[in-house]
Amino acid sequence: MGHFVAQTFQFVQMWTQNKSVCYNFYYSVCSKIDLPKCPNNFKVHYRFISCMFNGWICKSAHLFWDETVKQKITDIQQLSENHLHHKIYLDDESFVVIPLELIDNLGLRVGLEIRAEIIEKLITADEAMRAKKYALDLLRDDIYSKSQMTKQLERKGISEENIDIIIKELIVSGHIRDQQYAEKWVQRRLKSNPRGRKLLKQELVDKGVDKETAEQVLSGVKTEVEEKLAIQIAKKQVKMYRKLPNDTAKRRLHGFLGRRGFESDIIIRVINQVLKGQ
Repeated sequence: MGHFVAQTFQFVQMWTQNKSVCYNFYYSVCSKIDLPKCPNNFKVHYRFISCMFNGWICKSAHLFWDETVKQKITDIQQLSENHLHHKIYLDDESFVVIPLELIDNLGLRVGLEIRAEIIEKLITADEAMRAKKYALDLLRDDIYSKSQMTKQLERKGISEENIDIIIKELIVSGHIRDQQYAEKWVQRRLKSNPRGRKLLKQELVDKGVDKETAEQVLSGVKTEVEEKLAIQIAKKQVKMYRKLPNDTAKRRLHGFLGRRGFESDIIIRVINQVLKGQ
């Protein structure tokens, strides 16, 4: 089993770098531990690896492929830090932590022998619970759009099915609101690194906010405010053009403000004001 652990650790490293090379490696591992070689087993095998590296203890890798193999639930312990979650012990070894609701739904009890299909449900439920906690931890420190949170969960190796469920739950609970995310992001951007509405819209879209939401949020940025910000950064930039001919300075300032996402009409008014008398 120690050799299998070493192999699975190598597999995890490869998975994080390049999923496309993992299948051949997977097949070679299967041949060493006498497991059937098929794409469906590859998915389950990856779940097993995830289990191992999340601290789940399993007595035999064969458990996940042989539906006739059963393990006995020897203990179910309530977590002291969260009474709604319980730890399941299989054959006297800690296996997984799952919600109390799932224990009731599956009719789990001490002494019950369960098959691989039930264990699969336990693993999926545990992954969902851990992923939800991970997402909430992230949201305590910052705000995330739907797209950003999805990418974070994908990097964590969460299954697509659980990602969809978690994202929906976070949206319903109000933890993820793209409009709120966009509003706060624009406020921070305007204070720390001013941009015109055109560039702000593109940046929001790049972060996964849909165009309609981005436009709605940016409609709240008044033209006077945008122009004031353009004047502010133009006055700093124009100091670099003091020794240049006026026409050259205007051209360069126009290009600078354009790259910052300001509209042409605002740029023209700002240039006339900033370069007045030069």
